[in-house]
Amino acid sequence: MVLNRIFAFAVPFAVGAMIGAVIGGIVTGSDDYIIGWSIGGPLVITALVFLGAMRSARKNDKAKAPKPVGINETLPGGAAKGSAAVLNPESSAVPSSGVVLNGEPVPGVDMSKMPRPSGRPVRLRRGIAIAMVIAGAAVSLIPAYTMLGWIASDIVHGHPFDGRDMRTGLHQNDAMNQIADVVGSHDITRVNFYDDYVIVEARTSPRSTTVDTYMWRAGKAYRAGPGGFEADLQSQLFDASKIDFSIIPSLISIAKRDSGLNDADDYYPSVSRDGFSEDPGDPVISISLSNDYFDAYYTFSLDGEMLEKSGSAFE
Repeated sequence: MVLNRIFAFAVPFAVGAMIGAVIGGIVTGSDDYIIGWSIGGPLVITALVFLGAMRSARKNDKAKAPKPVGINETLPGGAAKGSAAVLNPESSAVPSSGVVLNGEPVPGVDMSKMPRPSGRPVRLRRGIAIAMVIAGAAVSLIPAYTMLGWIASDIVHGHPFDGRDMRTGLHQNDAMNQIADVVGSHDITRVNFYDDYVIVEARTSPRSTTVDTYMWRAGKAYRAGPGGFEADLQSQLFDASKIDFSIIPSLISIAKRDSGLNDADDYYPSVSRDGFSEDPGDPVISISLSNDYFDAYYTFSLDGEMLEKSGSAFE
């Protein structure tokens, strides 16, 4: 009985968790969700089969239970027509109307005064099951809350499908802030934006002379691995908190229109100091784009001013 009750609560919760994992995998594209529902799905199915088997066995046990006997003794000579049965004085059965007990007639039982068995309404059981499913889905979706919030914002701003694109979407600054939390600082040497992820090079630690690679992907930021040694690291660092990265989508549009590559298949923005100059100066926004035949390369200031352009599209 106890195990049955545990399963009755645990299984709806697990079903909700699997539903949340599927939604989270679709929303974030995270491998963690995919692994979760691919492993947890068969386990939930097994639990459902087991719970169903337990309930079926319980019903069979009830069906096989012997029926209580109320009359186990009759008058001498058998129960003839018109004769009254005599109840066993030691029996716990409730006599019905017309029964003679020890030679005295016994009045009938008023069923309206008999206690009725208490039972939990089916609607309440369904409500609890639905609540457990919702709770399981909510717990499973905790890591995806950020992305769910982004989706709501994208819908409000009219970009329900492309708002999470890190090149032309709406959340470049959000992703950079998450990366800064992992780095421990907004000081970085370079950032590259792609369709569904961002790659940043920054110090391994606040005072180190080495850099690591950091990544934002599937709604979270993390350290991806070592990036190497930079002999002149200090001159390459810049404060990303002073840059409005939301300008990048408009600069991509300008580059496409100016180069005539409106059908560009590939376009990648990045931000860094000029590593080929003796005096790196302020960081700049670089955008490269290409189609099957031509390519173009642009350099913009942080204010969006076009500084330089080159590529086969201009030859």
